Amino acid sequence: MSQSLTRTQADEFDALTPLLTQLHKDFQELTKKKQDGGVGISRIKMVNRLLERAKVALSKEPSFSLLDTLDEQLVPQNADAMLVIGQYVAALQAVRTKYQENLFGDLVWRIR
Repeated sequence: MSQSLTRTQADEFDALTPLLTQLHKDFQELTKKKQDGGVGISRIKMVNRLLERAKVALSKEPSFSLLDTLDEQLVPQNADAMLVIGQYVAALQAVRTKYQENLFGDLVWRIR
């Protein structure tokens, strides 16, 4: 029997994936410009808001225990943030691989 998600879960992954993917690209660009630049508190809060929501969505997945958020007290560098966000992007991609199937050339969620 193949694994499936609820419509609500699939919608959450559809909402989070493009946001985290773009955030990761943005931090890749920042890292190219200034790898050791510190991430501001307001940006950390914005990033963590997305990461925390993604972590809830990923709570039943094997990668859940490996996912961290950014620590405001440590003031992470751009490269650190890029790595953390990249782990979430990879975890979301793993969910798509696990719960989507090819239906006539389109990837669709397996919904229960």
